[in-house]
Amino acid sequence: MKRIIAASVAGIVVSSTAVAQSSVTLYGSLDAGIAYVSNVGGHSKWMEEQGNMQPDRWGLLGTEDLGSSLRAVFKLENGFYTNTGNFAKSGTLTLFNRQAYVGSARTRSV
Repeated sequence: MKRIIAASVAGIVVSSTAVAQSSVTLYGSLDAGIAYVSNVGGHSKWMEEQGNMQPDRWGLLGTEDLGSSLRAVFKLENGFYTNTGNFAKSGTLTLFNRQAYVGSARTRSV
């Protein structure tokens, strides 16, 4: 009975030291505004306007340590229009239409 308890305790100690490092980042940007037009058919009006400085996007970027100096990497990025919510690439109904990849990489030793 003492051997079984000792083996269980050793298994718990070994499993608690194997901790993987992972990282997930949620990011994005919006470019929209309000415009005032002074003469639209003889009247003035305020309107919401899609920006043109940079495309609107949101995404997920992450890594997961797999051990043995290997890690999984991924990036999923979707483009959209703030004023309508439509996907940025016309004719596509694909989520993550800007970038989508999953791969593996070697971790660098310090």
